[in-house]
Amino acid sequence: MFNFVKTWLKKNIDDYLLTLTKPEGVVIPAGFNAAENIRNASKQWVIVPFGSGMVCVQLRVLSAGEMPQVSVIETASRNALKSREDMIRLLNLQEEICRSVMLCPTFEQAEKEILGGDGVAQSQRAKLKELQEKVKDMPENTKKTKLFNQLNKLELATGYFLPSNFMCAVVNWALCLDVTDVKRLTPERLIEAYRLSQMYHNRASDNIQGIFCDYQRREIDILAAYLSAEDDKKHKPNNRGKKYVR
Repeated sequence: MFNFVKTWLKKNIDDYLLTLTKPEGVVIPAGFNAAENIRNASKQWVIVPFGSGMVCVQLRVLSAGEMPQVSVIETASRNALKSREDMIRLLNLQEEICRSVMLCPTFEQAEKEILGGDGVAQSQRAKLKELQEKVKDMPENTKKTKLFNQLNKLELATGYFLPSNFMCAVVNWALCLDVTDVKRLTPERLIEAYRLSQMYHNRASDNIQGIFCDYQRREIDILAAYLSAEDDKKHKPNNRGKKYVR
């Protein structure tokens, strides 16, 4: 009897969550649209991963003026993360966006609930810093490098209380990366769009087909011009008529 009731409750709760998170059947027009129009709402309940489980959280849509001053195209590409500093920069950005868009629970409520008031997280971070200082004093060798890299990974893991898969999902939603065509942009497409803009005297973004947020238009124009200039340098002939290669 208990198992039946438990199964029935779970099914009804899951069905209710789907009614909250299921988007309306709206066709998004091609071109550049406000994020609120793309989401067809100013706020939504969204089911996202949280570590090894799933949670339901209410998020709000950012206005164009609230969008972070960061390359969304670069953020959408994992290939852009080349160093530990890049990863820290991305995680800081993700945390900032989570703080801005989380409504229920808020970022502060989640922080209080997860970290609590027992100071365990702060204590673990202090121990990690102590270990890093000890490793720095070790003689230079392969073992030291390996240990230091492991401690750096631990620092990234303990430095943010929200799981990385949760922050990534929230950022994808906030920047509309999951419903727009930003991830499909390639250097080749951007270079072609810029060269077409020189022929037709319009903006590079006018020659890109797909669904995008309105705030992404300027970034596409700038990045397309930059990539085209870099491509011209690679193929610029020198005085002997040979192609210039850096």
